[in-house]
Amino acid sequence: MITKIINFIIFQTGWLVAVYYHNDVAAIFCILLAIFNFSFSEHRFLASCLLGFILTLIGLTNDYALVYFKIISFPNQHFNILPFWLISIWLLFISTLDSSLGWLSKTNIFILCLVSGVGGALSYCAGAKLGAITYNNLLIPEFIFHFINWSILLPVILMLKRTLSNRLIQANSSCNRYI
Repeated sequence: MITKIINFIIFQTGWLVAVYYHNDVAAIFCILLAIFNFSFSEHRFLASCLLGFILTLIGLTNDYALVYFKIISFPNQHFNILPFWLISIWLLFISTLDSSLGWLSKTNIFILCLVSGVGGALSYCAGAKLGAITYNNLLIPEFIFHFINWSILLPVILMLKRTLSNRLIQANSSCNRYI
């Protein structure tokens, strides 16, 4: 239980530092926190990092679509690329899925969609209030947009995590037979 609380505090601290400062130093801080979190994962460290990297790409693809379609933008970001601090937040967020947010994968889909919708929307709206992101001509309120987006995104990420975790376990057990 204490590791889940520490994991939660680590994520919240990393998120706040990255969003408040939105610079490369904050990004490196988040990556170090994510590596620390992955070291406590249920999988081997390298497998956890690989799984984290793959799932991070899913979240980054979502955010890149938001930038590409000019729904959000980032201050001082002149090209359609995602800032390093945002990439690091995704990695840090994924590192919580086996610990402080592990309960989400065990809940029913309605609760999962509700919690992920509210949590994701609050996170992006808070990021906008702190000046890390800007909204561009969004036709519906930001909270509703992110609620819908995250109600779909996190369940998909958790489904992929479960599938990939099972594959890692199978691959690991088949490798252990020959060692």
